[in-house]
Amino acid sequence: MNEVPWQTVIVANLVALIIICATVLAYFRVASWQDVFTIYLIVLSGLGFATSGMYYGQAKAYREALILSAKREQSEMPR
Repeated sequence: MNEVPWQTVIVANLVALIIICATVLAYFRVASWQDVFTIYLIVLSGLGFATSGMYYGQAKAYREALILSAKREQSEMPR
């Protein structure tokens, strides 16, 4: 059974909520569109940093697991 990536689901919903709230504020002229576009840029750049950091961490962990596996296989080989 596959696990649901709850962290990803929560982050996606949070980003959508921020974007929708900012758009509603601009629509009702509570905030200017310039402020809303600034919010969009901040949210999307933060999401980009978080995503790239997550993939870097996964790639690093995968690489370390491969190195450990190769070392284990090498030590088990008869000489």
